[in-house]
Amino acid sequence: MFVIYLLIAFFYFGEVYGFEKHLIWFFSILFIVNIAVVLYLHFQYNKEDEGKILSIDRENSLMTIDNGREKILIPFVEIQKIEIHMMPSKYRGSNIQFFPFEEYNYAVIFVGHEKYIITCLMIENLRQFFLDLGLNVIRIKELLTIINK
Repeated sequence: MFVIYLLIAFFYFGEVYGFEKHLIWFFSILFIVNIAVVLYLHFQYNKEDEGKILSIDRENSLMTIDNGREKILIPFVEIQKIEIHMMPSKYRGSNIQFFPFEEYNYAVIFVGHEKYIITCLMIENLRQFFLDLGLNVIRIKELLTIINK
């Protein structure tokens, strides 16, 4: 609803103050596309992490993922690889971002034939988190970080 009010106000002030119509349409479409991508990623990431609890036992080098149905114990030595999927600006380590969805990233933890997904909604800086645990990560650059299962 906020977006609709914002667009109405934008068009009203465009008429009153004489903004160029094509400029108003361009920025309106750009705004709507950005909001749509952010909402899609946020709902997808939220659904992936819903009810999930991640616990770390540094003494025993053990990670526990509790998804509400079962507790999965993962010893660090059994982790084959950790892939972190990120946008190009995050991949470069840049603080300059042009789009609001560039902060979204997720990690895939490979253990045997299983894979577990942790998103940035659960841990803000995934790469640093796993490096602090002494685990190696593989960074993967993607144009849009949609979770593929």
